[in-house]
Amino acid sequence: MKNEIALDNVVIEAAEYNSYLNAAFPSEGVILDNNDQEGGNLLLKDGVVTSPDTATGLTLIHKPAKGKLTYIPSGGDNLKLETLHDLFSNLNINQFYLVLAYITFIFAHPRNEGLTFPMLYVYGPAGTGKTTVVKLITKLLGLGEASVKSLPNDIRDLIAAAANNYVLCFDNVSNINTKLSNAFCNVVTGSTMTDRTLHTNIGTTDTKLHQPMIMTAITLPRQYDLSTRAVFLNTGKPTRRYKNENEIFQLLDAMLPEVQSWLLDTAAKTMVNLNNVESIVDHRAASYTQWVAAFEQTIGVKDQSIQKHFTKATEEGLNQQTAEHNPLITSIVGAVEEFGEFIGTPTEVHKALGSYIQSLEMRLPNGWPANANAMSIKLNNSVELLAKQGVEWFVDAKRGTKGRKATLRPILLPEKKETPPLPDEQDLKPTTLHDASDLDLSQDSEFEWTTTELEDTSIEDDEFIQLCEDIEINARI
Repeated sequence: MKNEIALDNVVIEAAEYNSYLNAAFPSEGVILDNNDQEGGNLLLKDGVVTSPDTATGLTLIHKPAKGKLTYIPSGGDNLKLETLHDLFSNLNINQFYLVLAYITFIFAHPRNEGLTFPMLYVYGPAGTGKTTVVKLITKLLGLGEASVKSLPNDIRDLIAAAANNYVLCFDNVSNINTKLSNAFCNVVTGSTMTDRTLHTNIGTTDTKLHQPMIMTAITLPRQYDLSTRAVFLNTGKPTRRYKNENEIFQLLDAMLPEVQSWLLDTAAKTMVNLNNVESIVDHRAASYTQWVAAFEQTIGVKDQSIQKHFTKATEEGLNQQTAEHNPLITSIVGAVEEFGEFIGTPTEVHKALGSYIQSLEMRLPNGWPANANAMSIKLNNSVELLAKQGVEWFVDAKRGTKGRKATLRPILLPEKKETPPLPDEQDLKPTTLHDASDLDLSQDSEFEWTTTELEDTSIEDDEFIQLCEDIEINARI
């Protein structure tokens, strides 16, 4: 996707941030704008990063407010990722890797038909450094200093923000209305937005938007469609302490050329690995899930731990999103967690459950079923959702004297037995084989066993089982 601009009174197509060298053959490489005023750029191709010394035939939009990408050949070879991770100390290692995969994905994926950009959704309690994470990401992407914006009021504000920022970063998005939520989904998948042209009655203006998006919030969005497009990062308390936010950015600025060089090299290598891997993640941003699998191979992660974390974080985010915005399910789950199981006829369960919820919350939640039949219908339709929250609901098929028995309880998981830890190698003592040459041993042939004597020495089955159990217990002790 290119922008149409006027250059010397001629309308031409111009790319923003990056572009395929040849759109008809993406494998020929990706050109990245490193904001060089002399027209220089970076080419990611065949696993390496180069600076073409001949004209590419492409036009890139230069924006003075944009930052700069610096690439030094072999400049990132000695980068210690642990040092960079220290700046993202509110993220665990797999979350940190997902951020690096996200950055390299944006490097290597120009806007094009069929591409869905993942929506990076950074959420967590106040004081967990969500905004700092986003600012660090924009610096690594080579974007401008003021790239993180407040939530737009309407679609017109969104279009204005998109016109001036390649990656849309919105901070503290507390309440996203449905209209904006739909627009955000359109932005990451690519869509044309139509609005009435100013100062006209019937004139319209079409604006095509297709851009990456990052958001921060304390809570999760209400709209499920928006959530299914998100890559969730749930921030925790930072494990490293700094004087202030400026110290973090100063530390990053000192190592920025080295980090950007590593990221660009990694992006180029990951492009080569894309066709050699298969993703295990089911997500609407399929291109990104495939990229994460290739990224793992590039950095040497062989146990698919990044992909597994991606899947788990998505499930947890969607479950939490549903719970946060479904007061009925939230109240039921809370009552079960507090009081345990509810068993009886549906009428008895409905009455007891309502009483317990009122004792916990002082009121019944919105949408509370008026009777047992309405409760049964709602719970039957929410069995899968309840299960994700650790609660099961079922009604016996067989009718008793009072009717069918209904059960609402925590999901009973099989009890796991703890396996005693194996001793360390240094604790293992070599087996000593004693010399038996001096022992006075009798040959088996010297004994004459009678049938009666053999029968007397046999052990009954029950005795044998008990003996085995005693041996096992003593062995554990």
